Amino acid sequence: MSMYEALISMRYQNSWQRNSALQFEGYINRLRLQLDKNITTSLLVDNIIKVFQMNEYIEEKYSNEEDIKDRKDSLEILKTFVKSESPIKFLDYINNTTKIDYINNTTKKKSKEKCVKLMSVHASKGLEFDNVFLIGVEDGKFPHNKSDLIDEARLFYVGVTRAKENQTISQIGVDNKFVDEYLA
Repeated sequence: MSMYEALISMRYQNSWQRNSALQFEGYINRLRLQLDKNITTSLLVDNIIKVFQMNEYIEEKYSNEEDIKDRKDSLEILKTFVKSESPIKFLDYINNTTKIDYINNTTKKKSKEKCVKLMSVHASKGLEFDNVFLIGVEDGKFPHNKSDLIDEARLFYVGVTRAKENQTISQIGVDNKFVDEYLA
């Protein structure tokens, strides 16, 4: 059973939960009717944005104008990415890509083929790699301005000690606390 099927077949104790599930089911049914009429993917994405009031949600949840603009721009980028495909072709592409990626990932794990791995510094703890690229090392991001400086320094140490052969640190601007203190 899919998550959607579980959502619509679940028995809810609270009326607001039942009403929300029914409202969501109605939205999905309206979008399915549009899909059956072979509308363009770009128009379908426009309609999803309208039906789920994504622009209003962004404006309500974010107060920073730059954050609001970035999130709305992401929706526009999605529309340009899908504009040339029919919804059915696009969904087939997504499904096939996901399956191929899954097959490739399990094959690579089995063959231990060299590949690029993207992970957080937290996830790299205890691991070593021939080449490591530590990106986003800039004041306010790494170290993050809302985090404890000591904890961030420990994470930085983890990041710079993962490389067996080559370590590259990407820094935008100058005078990063960690680069100046530990690597200069």
